[in-house]
Amino acid sequence: MIDHRIDDCGTRTEKLEQPGTPLCKQELHSCDDADLVDLPRQLGNAAFSRKDYVTACLHYDQAIVQEPKNPLIYSNRAAARMYLNELTEALQDAENAVSFAPEWPKGHYRKSQILERLERFDEAKISHNRFRQLQSGSKNIRKGEVVPKGFLNGVSVSKVQCIYPEKDAVSKTKEEDPELKWTRMLRRLKEACNASGRNEKGQSVVLTHGLFGRLLQKEEFQKFIYPGILKEELVHAPKTLQEVLSDPMYESELVAMMPKILRKAENVLNNVKQKGAAHGDFMTADTERMLWPQVLQEAFARELVSVIQRINSKKHLLLANDTRLMADADIIEEKHLDLIPNACLLLLGDSGIAVIDGYMGSEWTKLLHSDVERMVANAMFLENCSVEGEHHLTRRLTCEKRCPERPKICFVERKSCENDYPAIGELLGQMHKIPYEINSKRRECPDLGLISISTLCAPFPHSNLLQWYRRGQIQALRRDCGIAPNENGIRLTCVYCISAPKTSHAVLHLRPDPYAQHTPEHQSELISDRLIIFNSSTYLNEIQPFESSEKDLFLLTFWVHGYNPESQPC
Repeated sequence: MIDHRIDDCGTRTEKLEQPGTPLCKQELHSCDDADLVDLPRQLGNAAFSRKDYVTACLHYDQAIVQEPKNPLIYSNRAAARMYLNELTEALQDAENAVSFAPEWPKGHYRKSQILERLERFDEAKISHNRFRQLQSGSKNIRKGEVVPKGFLNGVSVSKVQCIYPEKDAVSKTKEEDPELKWTRMLRRLKEACNASGRNEKGQSVVLTHGLFGRLLQKEEFQKFIYPGILKEELVHAPKTLQEVLSDPMYESELVAMMPKILRKAENVLNNVKQKGAAHGDFMTADTERMLWPQVLQEAFARELVSVIQRINSKKHLLLANDTRLMADADIIEEKHLDLIPNACLLLLGDSGIAVIDGYMGSEWTKLLHSDVERMVANAMFLENCSVEGEHHLTRRLTCEKRCPERPKICFVERKSCENDYPAIGELLGQMHKIPYEINSKRRECPDLGLISISTLCAPFPHSNLLQWYRRGQIQALRRDCGIAPNENGIRLTCVYCISAPKTSHAVLHLRPDPYAQHTPEHQSELISDRLIIFNSSTYLNEIQPFESSEKDLFLLTFWVHGYNPESQPC
């Protein structure tokens, strides 16, 4: 998760990521014929991803002429028409999707969405209940649990493309092989990816003191790639460079990056040759052949972090759009969820911000502060790191004199805190109920206006971050939800203040996204036992310099993912 929040808050790009390898109906015709038949739907999906819903509908019209009984196409056109506010036509398409595939959960879910927008809430509830009944038959995710261990790593290409198993009866994929040249080059890099840095002939092929050589070491790799996450918590992501290169999703992205990596390596080698020639030291062909693999490795290593960020974002977005992971209030013990006052939920639905004071209660304040103080004493908080600019990877805060402005961080999970830090575990338990309560009241209490909030997911791994601020430290302006191509599925950000000095004047500053028109800025003072919830796609957030010297500031942030049909057509 650390890789998915964007510190650089540049202008949102209009060119969104193209949808993944399309899934099309299993018909008894050749692959070439299938591609031609499925082309209009693929074009519709591409237009849908660009939010060009008019063009998407035109392509879906053509697709339906060729496949008049394909429920995926009707479902996609229903979504496009829904965003065009053509609700009557959208409902007809959704009903067609349901009639052609009555056991397909997403068809019923799409129908419930449209009925909800038509304010036909009783009918929407019936469709949504049918959707839940069909989903309950899934054997892949056990009820009431967060995403299971290993769900984020080792995902094969075929599994990612078929992440919705209910599509298997109407889906087929055809992959295009990447350019053989780049594949061979990546294969040569992979040959060097072992802890010894030697190839099959026993020859040293790695510059041991370079970045590539350091990333081959497990501990160094984890420090650079997953700052703030303890080693024992790294169960959901690749732990070594070797694991990254064995994952088909990372491999395909790296193949696409090879031309850029090659250009950088050539530029570096040419600069070395020119500098040497300026002093009369001309590089021989043998020396160039010897240096080239190491130069290529270093260029490759410096692109690796951004590649991992993009792929992790894609994986989380896929999971956020998997309706099996929806936070369903019926599967948790609490039948009546009333942890958030309705007045706050009304504000959240209207303005995208809710502030709740006394969230845990005074009896928990000292216990929570005691837990974080013991975490500090036990060296649980780790130094942060970042990618500086486009080309340079450096550890940050390894020396406080060099860069003292960033807080230390620690990702936490509820189960790992329950024994040693029970108050933090209880806080996480309460915060993890937020998506369940919002989903429940979104349908049961339509007057709260929560329809503006996406259907939310159960808690994801690595979505809970503790931050320890000392004097002079800040959080730079950040976009939690990400932007294309790094959109990550985060819908809500929940910031709880565990402990803060009374005179610190620490402030969470929320700035509206440039595309969120007529949305005012908002500031909220960070005081103990205050919970701030805001829409991650509407607001960028920053914490202004923390100036108090009497006491440190401790915050817990919980990122809530959510389903967004706009980002993932069928």
